[in-house]
Amino acid sequence: MKNHLICALSVSILTSPSYAEDFNCPSQTTAVYYEQNFESNPTGWVIEGLNGSEVTWGINASDSYTGVSSAHADALPYVSDQALISPVINMPTTQQQLTLHFWHKYFFETENNQIDGGILEVSMDGSPFIQVFSVYFLANSYTGQLETGFNNPLSNYYAWTNHQSYWVESVVNLDPFINAQSLQFRFRLGTDTSIGTEGWYIDDFKIQSCLELDPIFENSFDN
Repeated sequence: MKNHLICALSVSILTSPSYAEDFNCPSQTTAVYYEQNFESNPTGWVIEGLNGSEVTWGINASDSYTGVSSAHADALPYVSDQALISPVINMPTTQQQLTLHFWHKYFFETENNQIDGGILEVSMDGSPFIQVFSVYFLANSYTGQLETGFNNPLSNYYAWTNHQSYWVESVVNLDPFINAQSLQFRFRLGTDTSIGTEGWYIDDFKIQSCLELDPIFENSFDN
């Protein structure tokens, strides 16, 4: 069953120099197509307990990368599969170097190696969700493979696991998905049969690209 996560944010197009140098955009030509900072009213974001799981995703005001709030779920001390799902986001078709950025930190069970953890999934044009594999990450991909034998629904997946005590930015290359008219993202947190921990915090989710400049202005000259 899906539940709305305090839900009203409209997709907007902004210009920003953020990350331009990192992804070889000319200065001041980064376009932000969608962003959500989880401060309030995240329209269209829903939570779901997969396979009948309990779900604890919500807005947390005790920790954040920017502002005062972030999305957060507990890592439960029993088997769970908790999903945080974005709205369907229409993709631009003419831009270059389309990327997804989000900041996160996590505290998962470490006593028995890599047991609990989280993954990112994507749905293209309404198709079933599939994992976003490590090869698509430009920064801060998964940290290990979850062990089998402990009933975690994500057993054997490569995932973010163990502890990440400070905020890090993960960046995904979306160019391989550019033929899709729309994308939807799903964060999944899977836990095993014991030992609950603080869980997963996510903040400042953003999709951006490099703008296509008119060739006559690429070097700031018109001749």
